[in-house]
Amino acid sequence: AGHRVLPLPGPSSVTTALSAAGDTQGEDFRFVGFLSSKAVERTAQLRELATRPETTVLFEAPHRIAALAGALAEVMPARSLSLCRELTKQFEHVETLDAEALPGWLAADPHRLRGEFVLVLHALPAAAAEDSPMIASAERLLRTLVAALPLKQAVALTAEATGAPRNALYERALQLRSGAPTEDDA
Repeated sequence: AGHRVLPLPGPSSVTTALSAAGDTQGEDFRFVGFLSSKAVERTAQLRELATRPETTVLFEAPHRIAALAGALAEVMPARSLSLCRELTKQFEHVETLDAEALPGWLAADPHRLRGEFVLVLHALPAAAAEDSPMIASAERLLRTLVAALPLKQAVALTAEATGAPRNALYERALQLRSGAPTEDDA
């Protein structure tokens, strides 16, 4: 409804972050904690998390938040997330945005890289959590655009033309680009 939500101090930053994140799609959540500090392993973990439909809660240290933001933007650019910084402290801030916007948002102010971070990856919309008929009907257009355009642009145009969820389209576009077999190919 556009009202600011302020979390009250509690025994856990996980529940505090969830209460302020505004994730209206989520029915349950998964707590992951800190991801690997190694880029290859972290990317693999994020690829697995990108397919999970539930809300996911991550922790990150200030010296690694920029790297995590870049990896999130690469792996799941359209995934909505809430970055919760310094919860229940003087400089508390909760920002909700798509993962692709997170690196730029952090870079815009050096103070945004300070503090303790809890990231809430919002649940996938129900239509994206399952292989919906909308995605299947959008696939032909997506295949054509992925062959001719940059991935991000192909996904954005397909989402705009078909109304299909961007997260699901992006995951499908990654499969198409990597040459992964599809149901049509089987």
